[in-house]
Amino acid sequence: MPLPEDLEEPMVKVHVAQGPFEADIVVDALAREGMEAIVKKHEEIAYDGLFVLQRGWADILVPKKMAQRAKEIIEEIGLVYGGPEQGEEGEAS
Repeated sequence: MPLPEDLEEPMVKVHVAQGPFEADIVVDALAREGMEAIVKKHEEIAYDGLFVLQRGWADILVPKKMAQRAKEIIEEIGLVYGGPEQGEEGEAS
């Protein structure tokens, strides 16, 4: 999906969502903070999702000036919903 050309500010990637549910949670949390976010999906019909495993399901993009705050919000979401960072530390469930 191409990005809109009429954006006033450059958009930057702040997160890679592994699926639509994760993307919805992140976009909703950012919207609650007044941030516009764009979901740039990696699905390609011709390849039947071949690249989703390598690149994730979608990139979450926000205006460059809001990137740091967006990353903080996404980190908070990971703590609440048990993001991948918790499982990588070898913690037992």
